[in-house]
Amino acid sequence: MKGFKINFFSKASIFYKKKHFCQKEIWIFRRKKYIKITIFKKIIKIKMQELKLEDILSQTSDLNVVKKV
Repeated sequence: MKGFKINFFSKASIFYKKKHFCQKEIWIFRRKKYIKITIFKKIIKIKMQELKLEDILSQTSDLNVVKKV
């Protein structure tokens, strides 16, 4: 699902959990829907707080939108 519009999210609560090979899952709650984004990169530092999605996408080059509920 490429061509993912960043501007759709102004601010979102972001939760992530570490997995093997530094895989991180980001759950974004927006308009009563959860969107799951998995990021693959060696080192990404994201604090558990409200951030703009643009700030996170600037820290990673490979973005895979896995699931849209």
